[in-house]
Amino acid sequence: MQRASNRGYTGAMSDPGAPRPDPWLAEAEAKPTRHGLAVAALLTSTLGALCLPGVSGIVAVFLGIGARYAIERSEGKKTGTLMAWAAIVLGVIQLVSAGLVLWLVVRPKPPEEPEPLVASPAVSAPPASGAPGAAPAPSGRPGLASRPPDPATDRSLDDGILEARIGQLTLVDLGADAVPLESELERQRRLAQEAGERLVLWTVVPRCQPCLGVAAALPDPKLQRALGPTRLVRVNVHEHLIELERLKIPTDKIPGFALLGPRSRAIDYVNGGEWDEDVVDNIAPILEKFVRGELKQRRERWRGGRRDDETPI
Repeated sequence: MQRASNRGYTGAMSDPGAPRPDPWLAEAEAKPTRHGLAVAALLTSTLGALCLPGVSGIVAVFLGIGARYAIERSEGKKTGTLMAWAAIVLGVIQLVSAGLVLWLVVRPKPPEEPEPLVASPAVSAPPASGAPGAAPAPSGRPGLASRPPDPATDRSLDDGILEARIGQLTLVDLGADAVPLESELERQRRLAQEAGERLVLWTVVPRCQPCLGVAAALPDPKLQRALGPTRLVRVNVHEHLIELERLKIPTDKIPGFALLGPRSRAIDYVNGGEWDEDVVDNIAPILEKFVRGELKQRRERWRGGRRDDETPI
């Protein structure tokens, strides 16, 4: 009975003197292997750049960091630290490149100044020299017959005055040489009266974005209908500051618009603060009511300018 019961252990007890293997020693002698996260991180950073560089860059960075952490905790059983670092560096490069490309695509473009809205100059020319009775050159104002030049009313480009036609509008630019300003405005008033136009003084300064917004809107049909036949006299405040103040035209807010009456005195005045963004849909309704004398509700009411004996508070 004893022999039968020990039969199952014969193989195990065949060599009782043989040494038993040490499992800890076998584990220590095992060759370390590359960590799978490091391999995945490097593949993601390398191949993902061809498809989704931004997304693959983020994934590669996280996989690389995870691989480094796992390798450090493996106590030498796993390798791939260099692969993990390479994946992190390539991922960061992809993120920076993708961010740069995105910024170049969506960055706001600097505003472009519109080209000056000046067509062919329309200035009165002197009569042709030669035989008596030579026909004078046309005045350049549509709807008016040719007439002999009048020294009291005719000025030339040499005087710093440039006149152009924009639809129904007559745009007149008065330069620094157009002095005295009061006399020139009176001349413009007579020309406007002859042509059946309203006379509006437009005050501007150089590099004024709201002024450029109004200039860009002048050819628009909405502003054309709003202003109708108008002689728009544009004046640089820096060049005529003293004379404008003498005429009690406000110069503190630009652009400004003054509806002129006899003796070049302002009947009414508004500035660009009456509307928000300088686009035609905002500008046209305000200026239409202004030139017709129907602008009742205002953000800033004009009280007729300051008297000569009045001092600002």
